[in-house]
Amino acid sequence: MLMVLWIRIPANAQSLIEWSIPDKGIAFEQLFKRMESIDNREDETLVILYIGGSHVQAGWIGHGLRQELAAWAPNTQHSRGLMLPYRIANTNTPTHFRTEFTGAWNKQTCIGKTDDQTRHNAPVATGISVHPKTNSNPDKHWIQHVSYFPDSSRVRTSHLTLWTNAQFNEWKWAGNTPLKTSNPLPNGNGWQIELSEPADTIAIEFIPERGRDIWYAGMNTSAPVHGPTCIVHEWGHNGLRASHASKLEGWEDLLKTLQPDLIFMGLGLNDAIVGNGLNMEQFQSHYAQLINALQQSGAAIVLMTNTPLADDLKAMAGASQTIKAFFQDYAYQHNLGFWDFGKAIELALENGTTEVNPWYKPDGIHFTKFGYTQMSQILFAAWHDSYTSWSKSIGP
Repeated sequence: MLMVLWIRIPANAQSLIEWSIPDKGIAFEQLFKRMESIDNREDETLVILYIGGSHVQAGWIGHGLRQELAAWAPNTQHSRGLMLPYRIANTNTPTHFRTEFTGAWNKQTCIGKTDDQTRHNAPVATGISVHPKTNSNPDKHWIQHVSYFPDSSRVRTSHLTLWTNAQFNEWKWAGNTPLKTSNPLPNGNGWQIELSEPADTIAIEFIPERGRDIWYAGMNTSAPVHGPTCIVHEWGHNGLRASHASKLEGWEDLLKTLQPDLIFMGLGLNDAIVGNGLNMEQFQSHYAQLINALQQSGAAIVLMTNTPLADDLKAMAGASQTIKAFFQDYAYQHNLGFWDFGKAIELALENGTTEVNPWYKPDGIHFTKFGYTQMSQILFAAWHDSYTSWSKSIGP
């Protein structure tokens, strides 16, 4: 059974959109209780993980969600959460996030882009890894991550997880705050780091031995826990398909670190873009494999339909409709949430007043800053309204 929660969307839309969640979903009950604690300014941390392709990697929806969460609970602290080496791997870096680096690197991403076909994915499912080149002239392999929300002082951290196979003598802390402790992770896939005080600049230098194959798969930063905290993790890769994500090893390790309360699944658009070439049986298999791994986290999971394409790309819409029907049925069968993101955006567009559509970029697939901001508002409105309905249902 699904409990239907009706919500109104922005842009003066006159229609209603439904976000369906299980009426006996323990994970959603836990999510809403966590939100209630945040509402009451208690010492709790709310963790969101948003999985998808280029929409997520662009960073605008995640940034919008952070803004919506800050407006809902203005006394919360925030953390960037996942910091991944997009720029080093020569792919788009999300907004409000900057990476600087020195030295020569090999790269590998989950969509198959690699500088060295003999390399393998890092044993933690960040979907990206970079490897210092050590067979050429010695270089300083230095990485610095800086996040902004809306300024870097709002996302400082004193604890972080560094995912790497570098040994103790093969890396050193290079940030602007002194290192307090560093302890190896139990599985040997990195280090748990504590700083003497919160920092907004995260910097690491790798010192590999010549010929040694070291990988770096990113890091996770945590906000100081002194009252309510919200963390939005963006797990996005350009061109991502279900087969790419499902084949990754290390989901269990990643989820144990992140401990999400809510997972938004925005995966399927890149699969649908092939149109009539979509192999639905393979897509369903890969998608189910990934969802099964994610469910082990105990988080509430919302399956979101593909965003609509511009009018001149409607020929590809049939595949998205097929995927949507699968999502709706799969959510019902496996006690997951379901959100028709595409329908919500279409209604918002229909109720717009501008003659020129400001949502889409020229490719008709990706969105402008304005469009992504609207998307984050629509998504948060659905989420918050479901929380409000739950609060009313349990009474004072």
